[in-house]
Amino acid sequence: MSENFDATKPLGTFSALQTYHTYSWINNENFYGLVPYPYRDYYFRFIKKFFYWYDGFVPYFHNTQSGMFSSRLAYTILHKLAQQTVGNKLMFDDEGEADKNSYTHHNKTYNSLEWIEHWANDNMLDTKIVQGEEWAFAGGDSTIKLDSNGEDLAPTIFRKDTYFFDTDFKGEISAWSGLIYTYSKMTNQSGQTPEPQYYYLLEDRKYSDSGKPQYRLSIKKGSGNIANAKTVDMNPETIPFSRLSRDISHKFKKDYPNTKLGEWNDLPLIDLGIYIIKASESVSFLPAVSGGESLLSNMIHSLMSYDFYWSSMLSNMYVAKDKLIVPQHMQSPTQNLSNAYGGNYFNGWDSFIQTKVDYTNPEDNKPILFQPSLRADDWIKTRNNILQTIAMDIGVDERTISSAIVPQAEKPTAREISSDEHTTTLFVEAKQKLLKNTLDKMLYCVLNFYGFTEETVTVKFSKAGLTNQNNLATILSVLKQNDMIDDFTAIEMFFNDKNHKQHQVIYDRMVKERKEKQMIERENNQQDVDEKIEQMNNQDISHVKKEKKGLFGRNRKEDK
Repeated sequence: MSENFDATKPLGTFSALQTYHTYSWINNENFYGLVPYPYRDYYFRFIKKFFYWYDGFVPYFHNTQSGMFSSRLAYTILHKLAQQTVGNKLMFDDEGEADKNSYTHHNKTYNSLEWIEHWANDNMLDTKIVQGEEWAFAGGDSTIKLDSNGEDLAPTIFRKDTYFFDTDFKGEISAWSGLIYTYSKMTNQSGQTPEPQYYYLLEDRKYSDSGKPQYRLSIKKGSGNIANAKTVDMNPETIPFSRLSRDISHKFKKDYPNTKLGEWNDLPLIDLGIYIIKASESVSFLPAVSGGESLLSNMIHSLMSYDFYWSSMLSNMYVAKDKLIVPQHMQSPTQNLSNAYGGNYFNGWDSFIQTKVDYTNPEDNKPILFQPSLRADDWIKTRNNILQTIAMDIGVDERTISSAIVPQAEKPTAREISSDEHTTTLFVEAKQKLLKNTLDKMLYCVLNFYGFTEETVTVKFSKAGLTNQNNLATILSVLKQNDMIDDFTAIEMFFNDKNHKQHQVIYDRMVKERKEKQMIERENNQQDVDEKIEQMNNQDISHVKKEKKGLFGRNRKEDK
């Protein structure tokens, strides 16, 4: 069916504002066909719904019949919160401990802290962790997976709808399975139209009976649409390498030249190399589920309200067009059923013409121009109320969600800013504790892989944007004046974005400058004392009247 857009038609299929095309239905249906039975109900009832909202299209809510636009507000909010949580840059600290080992790379020798910083920059760890935190906020948790070619390690981030895992009684990962990659090819069966066929590469990780970390690769086959896979027919059986088509087997051998399908292989790591980023410690409504709880679980009602508000505002904009109310006798005499105003003499105004009720008074039979109100102020108030509700549900300040909530005429005071920062900081610090625990475990495994078996490096988060430095400086000054804090602790608090060694450099420089200043002051004081003593010694002759001398230095009495 052709799509003949017409701005004069109501919101719907042929309208210029087609709600169905704001965002497309993109969801990882391929994975859901692989979910084992114990996980299936939780993934289909909750995880799938959360990612519908995060991806920006909910099939049962955003469609032509409902007329609901998708604003993809969930993505916008979670992306902001993830950036706020991780900060501009990940930082690392070794607490100033001396290393016993080193690592040489490209003829350059690194200590543990230097190597972690180099490895993180090489693998764009900052960007990946922000993405992992964002996906954790959406699905409840995400995964960092370390992959090795025997010489290097590389981190990869996975969404909740691409893996499932088990934990032991301590909460540690005991088994993990994930969808790694999808190979595709076109098939033509019995002369029918070619359709895509997909081969799903899966990876399993677990500990052997002797406690060694292992991994296994397998391939399963399915068919359907790769974007939504509504008709996916997943074969639960693993396909042996010998039964793979030639092009698929060639691609697999190119990607994994030293790995056999279906066989367990040892990992060159001290653990499974699987690290779960959690949005919360547990799922509030299902405590038995391993993993975290999506931030969206408590705000879907607000997301629905926001999209309803947005759609209503756009409908208001559509109907708030000029209307020309014209008496019947002034309209076209050649009306037809398909177009009530087709072919009349007011061509170009047809979609705006309304029929006026007949009046006997000739003065009342004049055309009337009518302009409905846009109600802009009302829509702003509605938007702000919904965004404030979302901020309250998440537990952050409303300015964190959107600075537009507070008008310029109502700028907050310094006290209000401090209180707002405290609200958002509590949320961020709670999420950072969970994230730090995960990243510290990953860094320990990375260090061990590169030979730093006795060294420890931990992650630190920047407080830029979370702390009012002016307020902090005032607080530290008061503490220092009352001898309630030492210099080194004050430096650590004020320069939170620096590591222990950098703090030590600042402290040593401050001590050195202070000693130099004291020496200069002591010398100046001693010089002042010496000058005063000299003045006191000369004071007894300063007021004695001396005899005048002649031209050649003799006394005038002697000349006489």
